[in-house]
Amino acid sequence: MKTKHFLLCAVCVIFFSLTSCFPTQKFSRTLSFVDFSSYTKDGFFLTELESVPFDYTTIGTMSVSETSGVDKEYVQEAKEATGFKKYEDGIYGSPSKKTDKHWRSANFYSCLDALVEEAKFAGGDGIVKLKMGFGFNKEGKWDGSLNVSGMVIKRK
Repeated sequence: MKTKHFLLCAVCVIFFSLTSCFPTQKFSRTLSFVDFSSYTKDGFFLTELESVPFDYTTIGTMSVSETSGVDKEYVQEAKEATGFKKYEDGIYGSPSKKTDKHWRSANFYSCLDALVEEAKFAGGDGIVKLKMGFGFNKEGKWDGSLNVSGMVIKRK
């Protein structure tokens, strides 16, 4: 009887110690919103759709990719917060390198700004099939990069 009781206790201890070693996925929610109104006010057309209600000429496909990191030419504005200087980008908050004022976080607005600027330089006045996404490494984890791409068009 003592052997069975000891064996049962040993199995329970092993079971509970093994199950506590497995990582538990925590709930999280991410919301992304990119406002196109500043571009459309200037007459630039942006859509994620492929079909549009007007004729256009295709100029080409463009893509922009940004990766968060140190950029010595970039200096964030210092903000006073609780007695010390804190650097923030206004979109993602404090960078992971909090003390480095040259840390630049990738964001969809700067990717889109670059894409629109280059599209205009190429003679375009719109982008269709716009895609915005996150970059992932081989393990499937976000690598700190953002990707924006689309087909540059000129309306007829």
